[in-house]
Amino acid sequence: MQVQPMLVTLDKKLYKTYLDSFEKIVNCNGCGKCCKPGAKDAYFDSKLKAWPALDIVKEENGSVILAPRLLGMRKESNGFACENLKASKCKNYAERPFDCRIFPLSIGIDGEITFNSEFVRRKYCEAKINQKELEKANEKVHKLILEKTKQ
Repeated sequence: MQVQPMLVTLDKKLYKTYLDSFEKIVNCNGCGKCCKPGAKDAYFDSKLKAWPALDIVKEENGSVILAPRLLGMRKESNGFACENLKASKCKNYAERPFDCRIFPLSIGIDGEITFNSEFVRRKYCEAKINQKELEKANEKVHKLILEKTKQ
Protein backbone atom coordinates (compact mmCIF):
# COMPACT_ATOMS: atom_id res chain seq x y z
CA MET A 1 0.00 0.00 0.00
CA GLN A 2 1.28 3.46 -0.85
CA VAL A 3 0.50 6.50 1.29
CA GLN A 4 -1.26 9.09 -0.87
CA PRO A 5 -1.40 12.73 0.23
CA MET A 6 -4.99 13.43 1.19
CA LEU A 7 -6.77 16.31 2.84
CA VAL A 8 -10.25 16.07 4.31
CA THR A 9 -12.11 19.26 5.16
CA LEU A 10 -15.00 19.06 7.62
CA ASP A 11 -17.28 21.76 8.90
CA LYS A 12 -16.32 22.40 12.59
CA LYS A 13 -19.86 21.68 13.73
CA LEU A 14 -19.84 18.35 11.88
CA TYR A 15 -16.40 17.47 13.27
CA LYS A 16 -17.58 18.21 16.83
CA THR A 17 -20.72 16.13 16.20
CA TYR A 18 -18.54 13.21 15.12
CA LEU A 19 -16.31 13.38 18.21
CA ASP A 20 -19.22 13.86 20.63
CA SER A 21 -21.12 11.01 18.99
CA PHE A 22 -18.20 8.59 19.04
CA GLU A 23 -17.91 8.88 22.79
CA LYS A 24 -21.58 7.88 23.12
CA ILE A 25 -21.44 5.13 20.50
CA VAL A 26 -18.23 3.37 21.52
CA ASN A 27 -17.73 2.06 25.03
CA CYS A 28 -13.96 1.61 24.88
CA ASN A 29 -12.36 -0.29 27.74
CA GLY A 30 -8.82 0.78 26.78
CA CYS A 31 -7.66 -2.77 26.01
CA GLY A 32 -5.07 -1.50 23.48
CA LYS A 33 -5.76 -4.34 21.05
CA CYS A 34 -6.37 -1.81 18.25
CA CYS A 35 -2.66 -0.93 18.35
CA LYS A 36 -1.28 -4.46 18.61
CA PRO A 37 0.23 -6.48 15.74
CA GLY A 38 -2.23 -7.26 12.98
CA ALA A 39 -4.89 -4.66 13.80
CA LYS A 40 -3.75 -2.07 11.28
CA ASP A 41 -2.10 -4.40 8.73
CA ALA A 42 -4.57 -3.49 5.97
CA TYR A 43 -3.59 0.18 6.30
CA PHE A 44 0.12 -0.25 6.96
CA ASP A 45 2.67 1.24 4.54
CA SER A 46 5.55 -1.28 4.55
CA LYS A 47 8.04 1.09 2.85
CA LEU A 48 7.52 3.82 5.43
CA LYS A 49 6.96 1.38 8.31
CA ALA A 50 4.07 3.59 9.31
CA TRP A 51 0.29 3.82 9.50
CA PRO A 52 -1.26 6.96 7.94
CA ALA A 53 -3.85 8.01 10.53
CA LEU A 54 -6.07 11.02 9.75
CA ASP A 55 -5.58 13.88 12.19
CA ILE A 56 -6.23 17.63 12.41
CA VAL A 57 -3.61 19.73 10.66
CA LYS A 58 -5.37 23.08 11.03
CA GLU A 59 -8.63 24.87 11.68
CA GLU A 60 -9.70 27.79 9.53
CA ASN A 61 -12.86 29.60 8.42
CA GLY A 62 -15.20 27.36 10.40
CA SER A 63 -13.59 24.18 9.03
CA VAL A 64 -11.31 21.48 10.35
CA ILE A 65 -8.70 20.13 7.92
CA LEU A 66 -7.54 16.56 8.41
CA ALA A 67 -4.53 14.92 6.78
CA PRO A 68 -2.58 11.71 7.33
CA ARG A 69 -0.22 11.73 10.31
CA LEU A 70 2.27 8.90 10.02
CA LEU A 71 2.40 6.77 13.15
CA GLY A 72 5.53 4.68 13.39
CA MET A 73 5.15 0.94 13.66
CA ARG A 74 7.59 -1.46 15.27
CA LYS A 75 8.20 -5.02 14.10
CA GLU A 76 7.18 -7.74 16.50
CA SER A 77 7.23 -11.51 16.08
CA ASN A 78 3.59 -11.61 14.93
CA GLY A 79 3.41 -8.38 12.87
CA PHE A 80 3.67 -4.63 13.35
CA ALA A 81 2.43 -2.71 16.41
CA CYS A 82 2.01 1.03 16.94
CA GLU A 83 5.17 2.53 18.42
CA ASN A 84 3.02 4.44 20.95
CA LEU A 85 1.81 1.20 22.54
CA LYS A 86 3.47 0.56 25.89
CA ALA A 87 2.24 -2.11 28.32
CA SER A 88 -1.03 -2.40 26.33
CA LYS A 89 -1.76 1.34 26.70
CA CYS A 90 -1.24 4.30 24.36
CA LYS A 91 1.48 6.56 25.71
CA ASN A 92 0.04 9.45 23.63
CA TYR A 93 -3.63 8.78 24.39
CA ALA A 94 -4.57 12.46 24.97
CA GLU A 95 -2.98 13.49 21.65
CA ARG A 96 -3.95 10.47 19.57
CA PRO A 97 -5.07 11.12 15.97
CA PHE A 98 -8.69 11.43 14.84
CA ASP A 99 -8.63 7.90 13.32
CA CYS A 100 -7.55 6.45 16.67
CA ARG A 101 -10.24 8.40 18.54
CA ILE A 102 -13.03 6.99 16.38
CA PHE A 103 -11.83 3.36 16.14
CA PRO A 104 -13.58 0.90 15.46
CA LEU A 105 -15.84 3.33 13.61
CA SER A 106 -15.16 5.06 10.32
CA ILE A 107 -16.71 7.82 8.27
CA GLY A 108 -17.85 6.97 4.77
CA ILE A 109 -17.49 9.24 1.78
CA ASP A 110 -21.15 10.20 2.26
CA GLY A 111 -20.41 11.27 5.84
CA GLU A 112 -22.17 8.28 7.39
CA ILE A 113 -20.67 6.72 10.50
CA THR A 114 -20.11 2.97 10.13
CA PHE A 115 -19.05 0.28 12.57
CA ASN A 116 -16.21 -1.98 11.39
CA SER A 117 -17.38 -5.23 12.96
CA GLU A 118 -14.46 -7.08 11.34
CA PHE A 119 -12.10 -5.61 13.96
CA VAL A 120 -14.26 -6.98 16.77
CA ARG A 121 -14.69 -10.33 15.02
CA ARG A 122 -10.92 -10.62 14.59
CA LYS A 123 -10.46 -9.65 18.26
CA TYR A 124 -8.66 -6.34 17.62
CA CYS A 125 -11.26 -4.46 19.64
CA GLU A 126 -13.28 -5.24 22.77
CA ALA A 127 -15.43 -2.09 22.61
CA LYS A 128 -19.18 -2.35 23.00
CA ILE A 129 -21.17 -0.43 20.39
CA ASN A 130 -24.40 1.38 21.26
CA GLN A 131 -26.43 0.85 18.07
CA LYS A 132 -29.16 3.30 19.13
CA GLU A 133 -26.57 6.09 19.59
CA LEU A 134 -25.03 5.19 16.22
CA GLU A 135 -28.41 5.67 14.54
CA LYS A 136 -29.02 8.98 16.38
CA ALA A 137 -25.56 10.23 15.39
CA ASN A 138 -26.15 9.42 11.74
CA GLU A 139 -29.46 11.30 11.85
CA LYS A 140 -27.59 14.37 13.21
CA VAL A 141 -24.84 14.00 10.62
CA HIS A 142 -27.31 13.72 7.75
CA LYS A 143 -29.15 16.80 9.00
CA LEU A 144 -25.92 18.83 9.22
CA ILE A 145 -24.78 17.74 5.77
CA LEU A 146 -28.20 18.58 4.30
CA GLU A 147 -28.12 22.04 5.95
CA LYS A 148 -24.62 22.65 4.55
CA THR A 149 -25.65 21.67 1.01
CA LYS A 150 -28.60 24.10 1.14
CA GLN A 151 -26.29 27.05 1.89
